[in-house]
Amino acid sequence: MMKHPFPNALAGLIVFLATAPVSAGTTNYTCEISEILMPGQGKEVADYTLQRVQKDKLIIDRETGRAFHPTLGNTSGGKIHIVDRGSSQNSFKALRVISGVGSYVDYYEVKEYTSGPVKPMLLVNSGAAYSGVCR
Repeated sequence: MMKHPFPNALAGLIVFLATAPVSAGTTNYTCEISEILMPGQGKEVADYTLQRVQKDKLIIDRETGRAFHPTLGNTSGGKIHIVDRGSSQNSFKALRVISGVGSYVDYYEVKEYTSGPVKPMLLVNSGAAYSGVCR
């Protein structure tokens, strides 16, 4: 009687999945905002805004450039351009442009080339600059 190869293949797949790195293939940065610069605004406004945006993590999809956050996200419209996908020599860079009356430009940069799992980030959104770290 011939043995079916399925049980051995399934066992091999389970061993492979159990030993594969969890971070392999991840397409998102999870970021925390730590600083803000708001030219033309007072310290009270900047402090209030920083406290508000720190309540949620910023998630940036490395494949699409979409950023998810109640205040700092870029999914409400406009065209998102990935300027650079990031590498050991370059930062990940994405730009969102909404043109016309009331135009907006948002810029997201994660210093991918920084060694280690924590990457410095910069975000310019609605005339304010935010910095922090991404993982």
